[in-house]
Amino acid sequence: MIEISKLTKTYEKSSKALKSISLTIDDGEFVFITGRSGSGKSTLMKILLKEVEPTSGRVVVNDMDLGRMPRRYVPKYRRTLGVVFQDFRLLKDRTVYENVAFAQRVIGAPSRTIRESVPRMLKLVGLSSKYKSYPHQLSGGEQQMLAMGRALMSRPKLLMLDEPSMGLAPILVEQIFKIIQTLHEAGTTILLVEQNAQAALSIADRGYVLETGKIVTSGTGTELLASPEIKKAYLGG
Repeated sequence: MIEISKLTKTYEKSSKALKSISLTIDDGEFVFITGRSGSGKSTLMKILLKEVEPTSGRVVVNDMDLGRMPRRYVPKYRRTLGVVFQDFRLLKDRTVYENVAFAQRVIGAPSRTIRESVPRMLKLVGLSSKYKSYPHQLSGGEQQMLAMGRALMSRPKLLMLDEPSMGLAPILVEQIFKIIQTLHEAGTTILLVEQNAQAALSIADRGYVLETGKIVTSGTGTELLASPEIKKAYLGG
C-alpha cells in the first residue's frame, strides 16, 4: 500500500527534515508514527499528499510512484485517500451536512447515495444534531469529528490522520480511537501520525519513532509499549 525508500527532504539552508528514511505499510495494516515536534512527521505527511516534493528517494502509494506522477493527476490521486488534517481544512461556508456530502460529490456519487450515507456518517461521528451548523459554531472536538466523517465518506482504502487527538478532551480522544480501531478491523489501511503514543500503540500493528528526520526505533505496537526507551520518552514512564 505504501512503500518509502531512502526518502530525504532538504529545505533551505541545508536543513534536512527527513534523512534517508525507509518504511512500508501493507494492505490492511495499521501503522503509527510518532516523534517530537520537528522530527519530520509533518514533512512526511506533506510528501505523501504531494504537497511538497522530496529531495531524493522513492514513494509508492497504491502502486502509484509519486515521483513520476504528472501534476494533472494529483487531484485524482488525493481523492483516493482519506485524510484528517491537523488544521481540519473544513469548508467554512458550508454546513456540517454539506461538508460531509462534499466528499462524495467530488467523486461523482449519485444524489440518492449521498442522501442515504451522510446521515449514517453523522451518526457515527456523533454530529447528527449539528447537521445544520457551520464549522465556526462547533467546538474543536466537534470540528475534528467532522473532519473524520468527511475523510471516511469516500470509503478510502487508505486513511491518513495527522495528530487527530491534539487538544481534545479525553472522552473525545477515546471516541476517535474507537472509530479508528473499528475501521482497522474492517480492513482499512491506516497511517496515524500522533503524539498520544499510549492510545495509538495499544491498537496499532506496528510503529515507527522519528527523531530529527531519522527513524530511530520501530517494532510492533506491543514491542514499543514494552520498550524502556519509549516508555521514558513518550509514555511518561
